[in-house]
Amino acid sequence: MELTKDRILSLLDALNEKLNADNVHGELTLYGGTVMALVFDSRNSTKDIDVVMEPRDTLKEYASVIAQEENLPFDWLNEAVRCYLLEGAEDRSVYLELSNLLIYAASPKYMLALKLRASRLDKTSKDYEDIRFLLDYLDVKDAASALDIAHEYIPKNLIPIEARAILNDIFSPDSDTDDS
Repeated sequence: MELTKDRILSLLDALNEKLNADNVHGELTLYGGTVMALVFDSRNSTKDIDVVMEPRDTLKEYASVIAQEENLPFDWLNEAVRCYLLEGAEDRSVYLELSNLLIYAASPKYMLALKLRASRLDKTSKDYEDIRFLLDYLDVKDAASALDIAHEYIPKNLIPIEARAILNDIFSPDSDTDDS
């Protein structure tokens, strides 16, 4: 399943409507592919909506109802990103304010730090393309500068060797040439 920008916004509206019907207010902070699609418009879709949500249990309940109504996977709105977040390292700004749902998005620098921390190299991951986009967006010129940004949010020991490999590949002088 792929969620386009329009579909994501429609689902967030549906979540807001559920909150509004019960006079409940909630907050979401968006991360990952959702930010890349919605905020940066750097990709057409994402497979799920990575968030931190408050009130957590209430929003999970509403998300479950929407999943059934819209024939979505149960984890279309999920908090798996929490495993990459560190207490006090949050950097976000308001993306969208609905009647009962305040939606934040992670900042570009924080997104780069989180993408470097994740550094998934499997073929289904879009981390490499996202990192390359964020480096361009932030006008980062070398691997050391990229790591300096990551270290503003994440301790050095939590940045995996794969992140350095990705950065070395992106910033190597012959990264734009084909050796074949």
